[in-house]
Amino acid sequence: MIKILLSITTSILICISCTEKFTEDNIIGVYVPEQFVNTKDTLNIMKNGHYSRKIYNRNGKLLLSMKGGWNFSNKDNNSIHFRPYFTNLDRDLDVFPELLADTAGGWVVDLVKDYKLLKFCMEDYQDDKGEPICYLKIK
Repeated sequence: MIKILLSITTSILICISCTEKFTEDNIIGVYVPEQFVNTKDTLNIMKNGHYSRKIYNRNGKLLLSMKGGWNFSNKDNNSIHFRPYFTNLDRDLDVFPELLADTAGGWVVDLVKDYKLLKFCMEDYQDDKGEPICYLKIK
C-alpha cells in the first residue's frame, strides 16, 4: 500500500513538473543522488550547455571525471538531454570497473519541482525500494 502511494505521489509530481517551464538560470547548479550508498556522484550543470561530473567510491577515490553537454529536450523546458552520459545506478564500481567504460550515450531526464526543491529523475531506473533514481539540486 505504501509503495502504491509513493508511486502515485511520484507520478503526480512528474505531471505537475510537466506544466512547469524551467530556464537555464533555474537549473544551473550542483546535483547529487538522493539515495546512493556505493558511490558519491556530483553533477554540475553549467551555463551555455555544459556540465561536469565526478563519481567517487564510498572511500572517496575518484572513479570517473567527465564533461559533456546538455540542452532542454522539449519546448516546455522540463526535460534535459545530457550527452555523453554515464548511467550511475549506484553499483559497486570497484567490483565492476568495466561499467565505467559506458559513457558514449546520452540520457534524457525529467525535471521535477518538489515543493521548493529542484531535482531530475531517471524514471526508467529505480532504487532498492522501487523509487526512481533522482538527483537533488544542492546549490
